[in-house]
Amino acid sequence: AIGRNASVLRESISALAALPLRHPAGGLVGLAYLDTQEPERSFTELDGELLEAFSDRAAAALAVALLDERIAALARQVGP
Repeated sequence: AIGRNASVLRESISALAALPLRHPAGGLVGLAYLDTQEPERSFTELDGELLEAFSDRAAAALAVALLDERIAALARQVGP
């Protein structure tokens, strides 16, 4: 079904993969997406493992950034 998507056809995407970026405490914080326009290319199991490792690290980094924002907001409320 996705192979008939207009953007996939327009961009000549031959393979794609996407994984959710899940917050360690639960919930979705983003999406990791990978595609290729190489006609003979398909993604391997190793590609999937690398994308999963990237997704895990990216989700952890986003979780830390969200915590930093929350701490900064709390610090502003408390004041100097």
